Amino acid sequence: MKDEFSFNTPKKRISFTLVLCIILVIAVLASMLVYNVTLDDKNGGEADKNIPQNTPMPTVNPDNLVSSENATTFTKVYSENCNSVIIISSFVTVEGESTPYSQSSGFIISEDGYALTNSHCIQDVDFIKVKLYSGEELDADIVAYDERTEVGVIKLKGGKGLTPVKMGDSDKIAIGEYAIAIGIPLGWEFSMSVGIISGAERLVSNNGYKYKILQIDTALNSGNSGGPLFNVKGEVIGINTMKPATSGFEATVEGIGFAIPINVAKRISQELIANGKVTRAAVNAMIGTATNGNKTAPYIAELVAGGAAEKAGLMVGDVITEFNGISVATVNDLTEQLDNSSPGDKVILTVIRGEKELKIEIILGTT
Repeated sequence: MKDEFSFNTPKKRISFTLVLCIILVIAVLASMLVYNVTLDDKNGGEADKNIPQNTPMPTVNPDNLVSSENATTFTKVYSENCNSVIIISSFVTVEGESTPYSQSSGFIISEDGYALTNSHCIQDVDFIKVKLYSGEELDADIVAYDERTEVGVIKLKGGKGLTPVKMGDSDKIAIGEYAIAIGIPLGWEFSMSVGIISGAERLVSNNGYKYKILQIDTALNSGNSGGPLFNVKGEVIGINTMKPATSGFEATVEGIGFAIPINVAKRISQELIANGKVTRAAVNAMIGTATNGNKTAPYIAELVAGGAAEKAGLMVGDVITEFNGISVATVNDLTEQLDNSSPGDKVILTVIRGEKELKIEIILGTT
């Protein structure tokens, strides 16, 4: 006789994506992770409203930076990349007037003006402007963003001689290698901070989802969001995104920050530029959580008519225990496997239906 699970049945009809958000929101709160701007970029908090208005940076030829007798490897990384970093100022309309809302960072990825940042830096704003290291200010369009992975794409208007960054390979990152950030922390334009990679594939909660991210001890502060994280070769290996925050009488957290792996950002940004959205694999069903003592497993709470699950013969109440032979104990586990798959892939789901264990082939649909 197979394990008997009890079901936490949703009380109303909602989408598969929304159910994931509801289930995972508790994890978001428990993790106490916030954006490195502590979400003030979106909420208009004091940290962003009171950003110091710095004296404009004097024009400096980056090539001259490395001529100093005290120049270091880090000096070279800065001089080769400061022209690729951008400062993003966002604006909202209040009582008919355009009002500064937040400042964040980004970096140019193509000569024709595409640039990457975080989704929360460009979300819920009316328009944006960017500033180059040279001091030139340009208008920019918001192309698209993916809130789930925190990747945002913008396109600069009218820029000449734009210099894209060199992309690295975040799959080849080693613990202990240098991690270098350039951005606008607390309003200080084109500031650099240096640290190391503290951990790879850290599982964190963000926007109702869990995903793997780089951990660094490089100093990140409000305004670093969306900026590039370089290796010692001057290649971008991540997008600086968030840091832990504490409140009350707890100790201030220092030396822990997180960045989106650049390989993830490249894949997501390519879809955003091409299609304006990210298409993900799905089983086309509302998923709940079944319990059996201390055990949990995702189960089919509701089928989408004509969707992949229904076509495969899955039924309401089926408890999913494996995805292509990989154990799935939570909705997060199932989501991770779907994220590693593509629409149209054929996979085998192991399910418990009553007292039977079944292997069911399903052709994955799309979100």
